[in-house]
Amino acid sequence: MLKEEKPRFMFDLEKQIKEPAFRNQTLKDVEKKINDIKEQLRKGAANPKDFDQLSLLLNGYMSLQKVLNTVSK
Repeated sequence: MLKEEKPRFMFDLEKQIKEPAFRNQTLKDVEKKINDIKEQLRKGAANPKDFDQLSLLLNGYMSLQKVLNTVSK
């Protein structure tokens, strides 16, 4: 009696990322947001709290970009 393997559960986002059109559009959007945040950081944040929040956001978008690039390989 062999155990039947159940199909692996996939989140909706996982399914969407596997679609090249969605992944490429998301990569473009992420790249634009990264560039916007970098520009804001270059101009200088009004206070240290804004700088910290922008830095966190930048790190998050850069991580998302890495994941999307890894999935596309």
